[in-house]
Amino acid sequence: MLVLSVSAFASPAAPVEGPSSTENGEITILDTIYIDASHSGKTGYDKTITISADSDKTLNIWVKNNGSSSVKFFVEHLDSNTQYSTETVSAGSQLTRTFSMPSGGYLYGKFRIYVYTTDGSEMDINVRARGY
Repeated sequence: MLVLSVSAFASPAAPVEGPSSTENGEITILDTIYIDASHSGKTGYDKTITISADSDKTLNIWVKNNGSSSVKFFVEHLDSNTQYSTETVSAGSQLTRTFSMPSGGYLYGKFRIYVYTTDGSEMDINVRARGY
């Protein structure tokens, strides 16, 4: 007698992105701080953060562009292999992107934040990521 066992592996649920805003990247005392950095130069800013299960339900990622050219702002959830749209942050502007689970539950896993230029110009940015 031949017995076959079939296992199905579902992809992990992907966080959903809420509306972007131009609010500042203010951090409060109760937030989990994942990134609070500045970056300058012609190379892109590339950082991966890990959110522990049962830690935070919302993730805000803020980029302020202090430079003279636009920058691109890309976010990826590595655990679910989900790439979110690349947003443009104009010179002198800022953008906050917000992520949460569709179920309202806790976020988990690794997020990659990549900020870069497409014209090779010098960047001058601030990046903050906070969970709450």
